[in-house]
This record gives sequence, structure tokens and C-alpha cells, in this order.
Amino acid sequence: MSGNIKKIASLSLLCLGFSAMTFAQTSALKAANDYYNKGEYYKATQLYEQALGAKPSTKAAYNPYTNQRVKGEQVTGSNAAETKLKLAEAYFKLRNYQKAEPILKELSDAGNANATLLYAQALKFNGKTEEAVAALSKLSGADAQKELTSVQFAKDQYSRKDLGLYKVDKIGGLNTEGATYAPALQAGNIVVTSSRADATYNSKKANTNKLYTVSGTSATLVSGLAADKDMEQGIASFSPDGNTMYITKWTVENGVKKSGIYKSTKTGDNWSTPELLSDAVNASGATSRQPHVTADGKYLLFSSNRAGGKGGNDIWYIGLDGSGNPTGTATNLSAVNTAGDDEAPFYHGPSKSLVFASNGLVGLGGYDLYITKGSIGGSFEAPKNMGYPVNSVKDDIYYLSTDAKSVYNNAYLSSDRNSECCLDIYSFNRTPIMKTIGGMVVDCATGAGVSGASVQVKDAAGKVVHSGTTNANGRYEFKVNDYAAFNTTATVTGYEDGKVAIAIPGDEEQETLAASNLCVTKIKREIEENVAIVLENVKYDYNSYKLSKGPYSQFEPLIKLMNDNPNMKIEIIGHTDSKGADEYNQKLSERRAQSCVDYLASKGISKDRLVAIGKGESEPIADNETADGKDNPEGRAKNRRTEFKILNY
Repeated sequence: MSGNIKKIASLSLLCLGFSAMTFAQTSALKAANDYYNKGEYYKATQLYEQALGAKPSTKAAYNPYTNQRVKGEQVTGSNAAETKLKLAEAYFKLRNYQKAEPILKELSDAGNANATLLYAQALKFNGKTEEAVAALSKLSGADAQKELTSVQFAKDQYSRKDLGLYKVDKIGGLNTEGATYAPALQAGNIVVTSSRADATYNSKKANTNKLYTVSGTSATLVSGLAADKDMEQGIASFSPDGNTMYITKWTVENGVKKSGIYKSTKTGDNWSTPELLSDAVNASGATSRQPHVTADGKYLLFSSNRAGGKGGNDIWYIGLDGSGNPTGTATNLSAVNTAGDDEAPFYHGPSKSLVFASNGLVGLGGYDLYITKGSIGGSFEAPKNMGYPVNSVKDDIYYLSTDAKSVYNNAYLSSDRNSECCLDIYSFNRTPIMKTIGGMVVDCATGAGVSGASVQVKDAAGKVVHSGTTNANGRYEFKVNDYAAFNTTATVTGYEDGKVAIAIPGDEEQETLAASNLCVTKIKREIEENVAIVLENVKYDYNSYKLSKGPYSQFEPLIKLMNDNPNMKIEIIGHTDSKGADEYNQKLSERRAQSCVDYLASKGISKDRLVAIGKGESEPIADNETADGKDNPEGRAKNRRTEFKILNY
């Protein structure tokens, strides 16, 4: 064989060897599992389908092991059931519940309990809550009960009567191919994290996450922040003056994200190279991410899987000194953390509201947004799911409200609810809910409620926002759009006017406010109500009901009293002695009382305020006769009297 032939033969053998090496094969199942373990779930679904004998919708080159390719070997028997469950789990990771549902139904119908639980979840996510309840009825145990609670929660949310108050919209133009998420406020500007294609885009390499400043519906790279070739960077938060940035930087290795929180400062238009914060934030062996600086600059909140948590990623906080550096030790926000993952904290100072994302509580989808009231360094209430339509069956995370009063307005959130791959930014506003203010008008001395009091409420400008009357228990109540500083006055007969100030509550979002008791003091009267007072020197003609002629000066004090108290109502009561028949004396006493009423009316006192009553001889105040039966003129004179009684003031 000539040298040329030998060379050709050797080259051919070399090519054959290279070809054999290049096209060495591995099973589709092994390749799928490798992709699944690397967190590349879409490629994993393609290969699981191929392993099950289905023709994948796209070819999946096998990259984890170069020089190998996938062979179409079909799994059977128990391996097939396990592979189908793994395929469904991969679809769950992709939030593609429509594809997962029929696979899980088949496995559930075959008696696979694990598949049944996932099947119920897929049904819930696909809006089939009644079918989800039926599937869960086949199961028992804590997991099934928890999921049943979740399904009932979903049913209740989708049928809420206040859904019309909520407006959640994907921001057109801002969201492009790739992810756009995690809005943050920087000196009045909105900054987002995005993996969009930009001037640094390289078609041979996946887009990296970077920070962008939002202007309208467009976004431009944050000026002066150097790109990092080796790490992704984004999910940032800024100091109140906008000149200090806390930013997450991360890498992903075999599907596991390794991250830390860095600090950068702004000089002119440029940001310094981010420097890793101390172990107080970035604990050794743990990941820390998603920083959030409170609006007062006093605290840094973040998510971490550091030791001492409840499980998964927990929310932690640490103090910041005057230079924006962490001080002291990080504290676990144990009141809100769960055994799952609790992430992306945002604290709204005006309403004292913490909003965060979690997959460890009853919810609608993957990550749901939850809200709790409290103060950093203090206590918090039990977290409450923010509900539909804030949350969806997919991931809802990274909340921000720029509103000076309400955490529910001028807000943004990140969600993949309408995306097959990535988070987008949505705007969120809730029509303000009318706020109810209520209080009590009480007697200062006894504390008892005062009914029938006229209540008037004015704002700081003197505008009347409410006028009303207290109920039988002394309570008043009114509604306002927004809280403000109010002044409340109560007016009630027999009492001095009372006043109380209603301050703006610390939490603008609370729907009800109990005002301090409005205390009124009873007016001290020289003459008490319902006490009979004799009108001295009121005389009548003999055996007559007509007043004796004269100046009637004896009535002047009573007329003045009634003029000074325009709401006063009185009784004039006529009495006789025992001479004469009872019936005659009764009529005489009534007519004499009426004569007094007529005289008072002639002096301008309204007859509506005057009542004439005759008691005849029935209520003597002295003896008409002596003990031996003789006439007692002095006693009879006392009994022939006219009285008045104040019914009310």
C-alpha cells in the first residue's frame, strides 16, 4: 500500500473513530433526568415524551454530555408510570398545568396517590375546583386536607363580590421577550431587572439579567453600572436618597442558584463596582438575595436560606447605619416565615404593611403575594393572602407600591400568569374602599351613652363631612373616602356641648376607625326636672278660674327661665282645697291651670311648650280640717295653689 493510500486509510479510520465518539448514544430517560436535575425543565419534558414513545414537538439535542446523542428507547411497565409522573412534575415546574393534567389523571385513575394530589392541584390551577374536590375525596392525610383548604380558598376567591374594585394590567411596551420583573424605586424613578435583548446581546449566549431604568413603557440600561460577565445582577433596592444600591448577583449551577447581596454607591452618573456585604447579610454557606431597604433607610430586609430559619428561604432583617452599612445581627422575621420559601419582601411605611411572596401558605398558585400589618423590629399580624386577581395560578412576586397612603394603589407586581417562560410586570390599583369612622357620645359623669345627641363632624378647613344623631346607645357612625384630621361636636339638650378630635390613623389601609368617646357634661340647673315648684301669689277671682287682675309679676321669673331655655317644656298644675264636689274641684283646677297657660302664651311662650293639668283636691299639702273636724283656713289656703314642673330642658 502506497504512502498516500495508507494516509487515506488512516484518515478514514480516524474519521470513523471520531464519528463513533461523536454519536455515542445515551437513553432518552437518562438525558431527561439529567436535564431535570439541571433545572432545564422544558428540554426534560421533550426527552421524557421521547422516552415514552411520543414524537417530541422539537428536537432536543443532548448537551449535558457532549459527543453523545439520545436514542429513542421506550420505557415500559412501572418505569413508564414513574416517567409519566416525572414528566408531569416537569410540566408543573414550567407552570404548564394544562399539559400536566391529562397525564396525572391517567396515573390517578390507576391508583397512584402521589399523582392524585398533583392532579387535584392541576385541576385547581386550571380553574376546575369542583373536580379538584372530587379528586381529593379519594385521599386522606394532612397534605390532602391542606390542598382541600387551598381549593376552597380558590373557589371563594373566584366568586368574590368585590372583584370589580381590582385592576391588574400587564404594562404594554415595557414587557418584551425575556423576563422583566422586580420593580424598585430609585430617586423617583422605577428600576427593573430584565433579561431582554439589548446592545450587549449575543445570539450564541443566553441573555443575562441587568438593571434598567423605566421611562414610560420603555427601559434603558442603568447608567454607569458595569456589566458582570460572570454573574447575573439585578433585583435591587435603593437608599432613600437614591445614591446607595443594594443589588443581588448570582450564578446558576446545575439548576441551583447561588446568590449574594452587594452594595454600590453612586457618584455623578456612575455606580461603583458592587461589593459583597459582610457575613451579617451573606452568611457563609448560604444564599442571600432580594434586598429591600425601608423608606426611612433604617432597615435592610432580604431573603436567605441561612441557618436559624424555618425552612427554605426565609425573610430576615438587619439595621443599617448612617452610611448604609449593615449593623448588628440579622433577625429572622419568624412571625411571617413558613416551612416553604418566603421571599421578595417589601415594606410600605405609611400603611405599616409588609408584602412578600411565599409558597408555604394556602394560596392560588406557585408563589402568592401575602400582606401583614406590623412594624420592623416589632410584631406582625398573621399574613393574609392578597387574593385574586392580585394572585394567579402561577408565580406572583416582587411587589412595589409608590403610593403615599395606600399599599393597594400605584403598585406593581411581577407575574408569569400570561407567559410560558418569564415574569412580566403588571400595574395594580384598587378602587378605594369607603372607610367607616364610629364613636360614642357619653355622659362625662356616668359613662353611659347619650341618645339623641346631634353630632357634627368637620375637617381641618371647616367643611362639614357628617351631620347626624346618636342612636339609642349613644353611637354615631359615618363613612369617608380618605382619613383626615376631623373635629367632632356633640349637642344635646341638658348638656354642655362636647368636642373631640379624630386623628389620622397610623395605618391608612384600615377600613374602620374607632374615635375616642365624645364626653358631654350635664348642665347644672337650679331647678331640676320633674320637681313641682309652687308659683307664689298666683290668685284667682272667688269661685272662678280667671286670674285676679294685677301686674302678674309672679310669672316674670318663669317667663325668663323659659326664654333662657328655648327647648324647655313645662306643666302648669292646678290644685283646690276640699270644699265642694270632687268633680267640680277637678274641672276648676284644670281651668285655673289653663288660665296660666293662656297668660304665658300671651307673653310669647309657645303653647307647644306648655301643658295644663288639674289635680283638683287630690294632692293636698296641708290639712283642710283640724284634728277635731273644724275648718282649717290656713291649710285650705296652702292647698289652693298653682305649681309648675319642668318636663325637660
